Amino acid sequence: MSTLSVSAPPVVITGMGIFTPLGRSVASVCEAILEGRHSIVPSTNIDAQQLACLASEFISGDTFGLDPVLTASTDRGLWFALKAMEEALANAGLDATRLDSERTAVVVGTSHSGIQHSEKVIKRTLAGAVETLTPNDIYAGLVDHVATIVCRRLGLKGLKATVSSACSSSNTAVGYGRDLLATGQADRVIVIGTDTLSDTIAAGFNSLKVLGKAPAAPFSSPSGISLGEGAGVLILERLEDLGEGELKGRYHAEVLGYALSSDAYHPTAVDENGLGIATAITHALANAGLAAEHIDYISAHGTGTDSNDVPESLAVARLFGSDTAIASVKSSIGHTLGASGVIELIISVACAERGYRAPNNHFTTVRDGCASLNYVHGDQAPGTVNTILCNNYGFGGNNSSLVIAREAGRFARVQRQASAVFVTAYGAHTAYAQTASDWMDLLSTGLAPRQNNDAYSTYLGRAPTPNGEKSSSRRSSPSIQFALQAMDEAIVGYQLEALVGEQRYGTGLVVGLLHGAQRAVEKYMFSVYEEGLRYARSIQFPLTTLNATAGEVAIKFGIKGFNTTLCGPLGSMKLAWDMVRLGRQERIFALSSDEHTPMALQLCDQFGALGRFNGEEMGQGFYLTEGASVTLLESADAVEARNGTKLAQVLAFEVGQEGVGHALSGNGQRLAELGRKALAQSGVAPEEIDLIIGVGQGTEAFLANERNALEALFGNAEPPVTSVAMHLGYSPTAIVAQMVNLGAAVLNGKSCSIADRTKTVWRPGEQRCPNNVTRVLILFTSMTFESAAIVLSKVE
Repeated sequence: MSTLSVSAPPVVITGMGIFTPLGRSVASVCEAILEGRHSIVPSTNIDAQQLACLASEFISGDTFGLDPVLTASTDRGLWFALKAMEEALANAGLDATRLDSERTAVVVGTSHSGIQHSEKVIKRTLAGAVETLTPNDIYAGLVDHVATIVCRRLGLKGLKATVSSACSSSNTAVGYGRDLLATGQADRVIVIGTDTLSDTIAAGFNSLKVLGKAPAAPFSSPSGISLGEGAGVLILERLEDLGEGELKGRYHAEVLGYALSSDAYHPTAVDENGLGIATAITHALANAGLAAEHIDYISAHGTGTDSNDVPESLAVARLFGSDTAIASVKSSIGHTLGASGVIELIISVACAERGYRAPNNHFTTVRDGCASLNYVHGDQAPGTVNTILCNNYGFGGNNSSLVIAREAGRFARVQRQASAVFVTAYGAHTAYAQTASDWMDLLSTGLAPRQNNDAYSTYLGRAPTPNGEKSSSRRSSPSIQFALQAMDEAIVGYQLEALVGEQRYGTGLVVGLLHGAQRAVEKYMFSVYEEGLRYARSIQFPLTTLNATAGEVAIKFGIKGFNTTLCGPLGSMKLAWDMVRLGRQERIFALSSDEHTPMALQLCDQFGALGRFNGEEMGQGFYLTEGASVTLLESADAVEARNGTKLAQVLAFEVGQEGVGHALSGNGQRLAELGRKALAQSGVAPEEIDLIIGVGQGTEAFLANERNALEALFGNAEPPVTSVAMHLGYSPTAIVAQMVNLGAAVLNGKSCSIADRTKTVWRPGEQRCPNNVTRVLILFTSMTFESAAIVLSKVE
């Protein structure tokens, strides 16, 4: 098994690009901010007769010179990102021909990318015109749409990930990009922060009564948010890969470290004492190897509201005193939501390169309740600004802090030994199976989907809505309640209550979702378009962010460590594995949850995704189910310190995609390549694999992809193959945790059926899995067209 270097090389920013209403280049935005200008004006895109608000926005209908074929099938968040990426690549001296297709990763941070296409789907549904929608309308509404299309345009096949933890998203994306380079998982990372302003976003913030009547004045008066939109793009590379001489100095800053935390406090408000913010800052400084006195400038989140500015200023005062310079550029560009991390980092670096600290425009006097700090505003003398702390926080209590230094290599890097990662607990709440034991018992009985939905001639698994202490409020969507129940099963089932309670900061939570709280999202959007922008439902707006589930789970169980959300089923498990392996957290719960609504099912059927029965025969397609599953990943030291049980070791985890957009070739080559890499990384030969866990459902492209990958990997010497989906149905995001949990259970002596693969889709066969399974290979391709190969090993 390969190991990580204990001394990771410096990771530097070699390219920067920005695209905002204030300016469409780094130079123009920096110049405007230093001159005290801003782009916050009365919105012309939001219907003023329904809702008058201030915003920093592009002119509606402007496609920025992009190909009309592209703009007709994609969302505006992608357009902003592509324009910013043009500048970033040029700034780094790169173009598509110089990017290694398998060694270039794309990490996107966004809160609501795709929102305008999601609004289009809702409006067509209300008008009874669903049949006029196209598959592109659905794909463009996915939060990971930007990453997928960027990979297609650049021909990239490596890792793509989309962080969607509300307004902390792209700050976290930068940190994760740094880790991918430091651990050798990529040679170059394109980090994108992008978000768009829309009807439902403006209506939602208005429903919370936080929109300002004047341009935002963070930490000053009056209070209130000014919404914005735009994108920022960074190119990250290892310093050692830049060559020598002038090339060696071709960078803007080193990314020293970062950290995440959770308030576990409230769905929308920051912990009033700023404790979660302070935790993220403290751990980010430690990860960077710096102390508070090393920081020259703090790029604050500073939204302009009392609920953010007061606790943030108090946290900064406790950690830094009153002398460290601090400001928020949201006073000039508005709050760009999930894009704010990357955009504000770029502005901070660009101003520092000119010898200035990015100022807090519109600042007059310190607002009541805010700490008296060194707020940067007005005229300033030029000077040296080297180290910068970038802070961003989001709904759900997600906190992210990042530390950068313009002079690379000045500070000693923190050295860590990579840890082995183990599965130590799991939980489930699914159709027919509400506990981990029930779940495995059902799989051992040979349960298979039967037609139970005559409208679509399909199987639809319905998980019961749980009751009890951990059930969320009646306003929550079912997926949140499923997630809470699955977490409860894992924590109580493995007697972890005391551990989680005592080690709140050493325990993290990473959630993977495709659509999130779908029922709440639909109800919220229906309220906007049926009742008007002024009457949006404030109780449901916070649930429209993909990280709403993570926020509720953290609150219910008091989890205050690393907390973030990724779009799709693979990113969360992969990020959790990486963070535990790197020693960022002792343990992380990797959680996913799915719910299905009538509208979602109608769209799945319209575009041929649903599997249909013909009598007893199952045709091509997905036989959907809902519910939640969670896997606890833990470091060797952590599990041994508490005398826990190691259910399985995760030896390798390889991810990638074909780089062809929202499509799948079906040739299985990419999935097979990932399988070979995972086996090589784990030091396991193909003939040493005792069991394969796959899916065995989907359209012909998915079925052929899996079939061809298995043949390419094993030829005629294929090990036994099993599946979770052939028993319970296909849960679009929870399926990855289910596959890992099944592997862990089998490695500990549980029984399961071997798949009968003679039919169109896999069915449970009469043969049982072999005894004494010691190594399991998981092969998976998601509905978001990412593939993964995971190797699990029995722990002796």
